[in-house]
Amino acid sequence: MEKLADTWNLNARKKMDREENARQNKKSGERDEESVSEDDQTTRFKLLERAAIIALKKSMDVLTLEKLSTCYPTLASNEEGLKALKNAELQVKEFWFKNSQNEFNNIFQEKSVKTKLDELDQIIRESLQNFNNKSENGKLVIEDLKPDDVLLNNLYQNKVHYYNELISKYMEIKEKNKETARQIVTISQISTQTVGELDSKFEELQRINQEMGYAGDEEMLALGPYDGLFARLCQSEL
Repeated sequence: MEKLADTWNLNARKKMDREENARQNKKSGERDEESVSEDDQTTRFKLLERAAIIALKKSMDVLTLEKLSTCYPTLASNEEGLKALKNAELQVKEFWFKNSQNEFNNIFQEKSVKTKLDELDQIIRESLQNFNNKSENGKLVIEDLKPDDVLLNNLYQNKVHYYNELISKYMEIKEKNKETARQIVTISQISTQTVGELDSKFEELQRINQEMGYAGDEEMLALGPYDGLFARLCQSEL
């Protein structure tokens, strides 16, 4: 008997799930049709609304009567409890849908999504129209240009001109910096070589002083390697 009751409850839950999914799909389809029924040239915004509804539906599909029954097995063990769980599922899904839809609308309104998408649609339509006119006539009709169009075109040309000038100056400064860096490296190498040569000369002079026997003469050494050597040579001549 217990197995028979469990089988009946399982079949009943599955049947109620199928019926509820059919009702939800029907309602959702009606909502989708209503959301796109108005032809007010807001294609992208309507597509965004539809995408939000579809995503919401997929999220709501996670909540099923079978899962609720596993959470509340005592209620699901009899027909009355199963109906109560079904009503709870419907109420939760209804609240979930309305609350999420309100959140979507608040976000769209706060970010001015509809206005921005409408502007984008208008820009695309005008661009396509201008492109088609240009393709048909082979050139733009000057008489159809607005003062704003002429002004924007001039501003664009000026921006391109200044941009090219900045790029040219940047490349010139970059080359000068490279040349300066090469000169600094060369000067550094020459300086290092000169210091090495001076050290070698100084060591050679010290060796000559030692060979001449004046290594202990502090007064001569105080004169430095060059003056000291000259003084010693003068003394040797005397």
